[in-house]
Amino acid sequence: MPKAKTKPANANVYAVLGSDEAEVKRVAAELATELTPPEAGDFGLEVIDGVAENAEQAAARIRSTIEALQTLPFFGSTKVVWLKNANFLGDTPISRAASVQAALEQLSDLVENGPGSDVIFLISATEVDKRRSFYK
Repeated sequence: MPKAKTKPANANVYAVLGSDEAEVKRVAAELATELTPPEAGDFGLEVIDGVAENAEQAAARIRSTIEALQTLPFFGSTKVVWLKNANFLGDTPISRAASVQAALEQLSDLVENGPGSDVIFLISATEVDKRRSFYK
C-alpha cells in the first residue's frame, strides 16, 4: 500500500509511491483533495501530467513543474502542485537521459530549499529508482 512520504524538514512536499498503480492514483487523488484549500477553488490545484513518451517530454514536464512551484498562488492562498503519474523516475532509457537528469537535479534543488510556505508539492509515481539523488 502506498504511503505519503514527507521529509521532516519540509512538510510541504508529499510523495505517493508504490507498485500498485490503482492504489497510488487513489491515495494521491485523496491527498490532493485534502491538501487543496477549499476557498482556493480551481486555482488551488495545478496538475501536471507526468506521463512522458520520451526524454524531451519528460524534461518539459519537469520544467513545467518547476515553473508551477515558483509561481505564487492566487489570492494569497495556498496552492498545490501535483506532478501526477510521473513515469520517468524509474530506471528507464527516458530517466537516464542527460536532459531528464539535469531537469530532475533542478527540481530536487528547488524542493530541497523549499518551494515556499504557500506552495505544496505532491508527486505520484509507480516506479522510482531509489539509487538516484532525486529519490533521496
